Amino acid sequence: MENSILEQKIMARVGRIHSLKRVLNPLMLKVYAFVAVSAGMLSLVSIKNVFLNMPPLFELQGVYYFVIAALRNTELSVQIISLALFILVLLLVRDTVRNLTFHAPYVPRAMRRVSH
Repeated sequence: MENSILEQKIMARVGRIHSLKRVLNPLMLKVYAFVAVSAGMLSLVSIKNVFLNMPPLFELQGVYYFVIAALRNTELSVQIISLALFILVLLLVRDTVRNLTFHAPYVPRAMRRVSH
């Protein structure tokens, strides 16, 4: 009886530690930050109006100039949040690429196809 109680306590601790490691994972912290900063952006900016005023997405030069003008003519808080979102997106893309390349299946050199 005493062993099963001790085992339950130990397994509960192991479960809590495992859950904390998953929640406090650096990648997840970046995702939480992205969600929080995005919520801040949504509270300050009317995304609907941005898309109504923006040129079509296939006009890359027009979109570029629109984004530059929009950032230049907005409040400092929106500029800071935009910079934070941009940095978070870069970090998340970097982590995603690292995870994809790290988990890619290993193919021995002798089995790789060589294109001529």
